[in-house]
Amino acid sequence: MPKLAVPVRVRLLVAAALMVPALAAAGEWQAAGGFADEIDDDYAPVATVSYLTEHRFPIEFVGGYIGSRHIDSGRVDPTWFVGADLRWTGRWWFVGGGAALVSDTSEILSSDYQFMTLAGVRFSDVVVTLRHLSNANTRGRNRGETFLTVGWAW
Repeated sequence: MPKLAVPVRVRLLVAAALMVPALAAAGEWQAAGGFADEIDDDYAPVATVSYLTEHRFPIEFVGGYIGSRHIDSGRVDPTWFVGADLRWTGRWWFVGGGAALVSDTSEILSSDYQFMTLAGVRFSDVVVTLRHLSNANTRGRNRGETFLTVGWAW
C-alpha cells in the first residue's frame, strides 16, 4: 500500500484543531516576543501565543513563529510551530517539557517533530521565558533553536 504524504502545514493545522477542546476550560492566555539565539552571527525574531490550562501542573498549548536568518550554509526560511508542554510551577518560576511540530525543516530544525523544554519567571502579568526546540539529534544535523521571549499574560 503506498504511503500517503501529508504536507507539514496540514499536520500543523490538524494539531492546532485538536488543541481547541482543551481551551474550553478556564485558563490563561500569553503573548510574547523576543529573539532566537545567535547562529553564525545572525539572530531571528520570535513571537509566541499560548494558552495555559488551570491545573496544578498546567498544560501549555503554544503556537509560534521563528523568523528567517542567514547562516553560513545559506538562508533559513521562517518557521511556524505548534506544541504542547507540561509545566511545573512555583510562585514566580516555572519549568516544563513537551513536543512540537514545525512547518519547515533546515539544518537548524532538521525534522518535523521537536522536543521542547522551557524555563521562566513571572512577575505579575509579565512573563519571561527561555525555550529550546530540538529533535535531540534523532535526525539530521539539527542545531536546535533557543529563544528568549518577554510577554504579557491575561
